Amino acid sequence: MDGSLVQWLLKREPLRAWKGEDKIPWNDPDFSQRMLEVHLDQSTGLASRPFAKIDQHVEFIHREVLLGKPSRILDLGCGPGFYAHRLTSLGHEVTGIDFSPASIEFARSHGGGRFMQDDLLTASYGEGWDLVTFLFGEPNTFAPSDLKLIVVKAHKALNPGGVLLMEVTKHEAVRAMGDQSPTWDASPGGLFHPGPHLWLQESRWDEGAQAAKSRWHIVAEGEAPNSFGCTTQSWTEEQMRDLLGQAGFQGIQIYPSMKGNHDPESPEAMAWLAAKPSDDGVS
Repeated sequence: MDGSLVQWLLKREPLRAWKGEDKIPWNDPDFSQRMLEVHLDQSTGLASRPFAKIDQHVEFIHREVLLGKPSRILDLGCGPGFYAHRLTSLGHEVTGIDFSPASIEFARSHGGGRFMQDDLLTASYGEGWDLVTFLFGEPNTFAPSDLKLIVVKAHKALNPGGVLLMEVTKHEAVRAMGDQSPTWDASPGGLFHPGPHLWLQESRWDEGAQAAKSRWHIVAEGEAPNSFGCTTQSWTEEQMRDLLGQAGFQGIQIYPSMKGNHDPESPEAMAWLAAKPSDDGVS
C-alpha cells in the first residue's frame, strides 16, 4: 500500500449516518448489472433470498394476507421481480418499482407483471391497490423522514381496506451491522468493481441516530481509490407502530416471519401488516 493511498485513507471523513456521502449508485447501469448478478446468485442470499424461501413467502402472502383472492399488488423495491412473477402466476395483478435499471429489465423479460424503473421517493404509486409490499429489510435502508414519505404514499395508493406488508430488520441485527470489526480482502471482480481490486470495509454504530453506517473503500491498480457507503436504520416496535399510525394505518399485526406466527423463521426480520381503514372506518 503506497503512501498516497495511506494518506487518502487517513483523510477520509468519519462515518456519519444519513449524511449523504458515499451513496451506493443503485441506478448506475454498470453497477446495477453487477448487482443483478448478486441477486441471481443463489449461493449467497445477499441481495435476494433463495427461491425456495421466496416460494414459501409468496404462499403466505397469497393465502394468509390476500386469502387467495385475485388482487392488485404494488411491489416497492421489487428488484428482479422474483416475488412479483410468482404472485402474477397465482392470478394477481402486480406492478413493481425499483431504482435499478438492470433489475427492472430482467423483471420485464423473465415473468409476468408490470415494472417501472423509478425512485420510490418521487415515483407515482397510482391508486386502487389491495396490497403494497416492501420486503427484505428495504424499509431500513431509508432515512426516517424518507420512510415516512413512502408509507404515507402507500396509504394514499391503497384501496379502503387494503393492506401494507413491510418486512423490517430487527434492532439487534442492525446493531450487529454497525458493530462489525474492520476487514479487508482481495477480489477478482465483484459488486463494487468489475476487475481485480482490494476492498476495505469499516462500520460504525451511531447511537444518536440509532443506525449502522458501513463504508467500502475500493482500490484497483492504475485507478484512484473510491468509496461506497450505506446507512441502515433501526426501528423499535413502538417507533414503527407510531410511524404506521401517523400515516393512517390501523389493525397493525406483527409476524416473526412471512411464514406466519407458527414458524419463527427469521431471527433478523419481522413482517408488519397494517390496514387502511375501510370506508365505514372498520379495518
